[in-house]
Amino acid sequence: MAFVPNLDGEMLERVRRGTHLVLVCGQGQWENGNIEETQRLADLLGDKGISHEKDLWGHDVSHEWPWWQRQAVHHFERVLAR
Repeated sequence: MAFVPNLDGEMLERVRRGTHLVLVCGQGQWENGNIEETQRLADLLGDKGISHEKDLWGHDVSHEWPWWQRQAVHHFERVLAR
């Protein structure tokens, strides 16, 4: 959040060329503030033209390891299938 707004020039171009971020967040228990920060980061990345996608999971998804594992598997399978 502190780094992205200050990106410019050649460093910004390097990030644009070599970066794609996937922002993943649940909407369930213990996600207070995380959803809003995920949205703010997605907005900052969009403003800078940095490739990204935001993936908000359901209200039943809590901030715990079993869900993080499911999210990781989901996104790794997508990337590896390309």
